[in-house]
Amino acid sequence: MDQIKIYRDKIDKIDNQIMQLLEERFNIVLEIKTYKQQQNIAIFDPSREQQILNKCQNYKFNNEITNIYKHILNESKNIQMGLK
Repeated sequence: MDQIKIYRDKIDKIDNQIMQLLEERFNIVLEIKTYKQQQNIAIFDPSREQQILNKCQNYKFNNEITNIYKHILNESKNIQMGLK
């Protein structure tokens, strides 16, 4: 088997796991949306977001991971605000 195919197969497997986990994450975001509406809690929680972004610093590719998480957090807010 060609080595590039082996690498790509590994990436495909990881990508599928990431996509499944994002789907799960966004489903939980919808549950959080309902809870926040019932409790009259603001959508945006800057301290919570900062906690998540701080965790990104523990990884080798921290800048790249931080950029991805900023996008994930923005999409989560969009879902909670009903924009998605």
